[in-house]
Amino acid sequence: MAEKRPSGPTADILLQAIVYYVLAINKDNAHFAMAERLQARHKAFGVPATITSVIVSTAIFTTLQEEAALGWKISTGLLSLVAAVLTALQTFFNYA
Repeated sequence: MAEKRPSGPTADILLQAIVYYVLAINKDNAHFAMAERLQARHKAFGVPATITSVIVSTAIFTTLQEEAALGWKISTGLLSLVAAVLTALQTFFNYA
């Protein structure tokens, strides 16, 4: 016995479902490709941000070493350390 193919409104519904399925697969692939590109950009931005933060914080701390009171030196040193740690965490744990 031959299998009967659907016709009429049922065939239209099945065809539309197939179209939506193919579109969903294409969107999924595009989403994955964009996620990979953005992951690379995230690292490309985060590593220089970490290095810059450490350099700037160290420069500020070095500048204040000779001119400020001990309390300011300690506060600036701790602040520079916190800035470096937070920038590193932001970059490598994907908090950005």
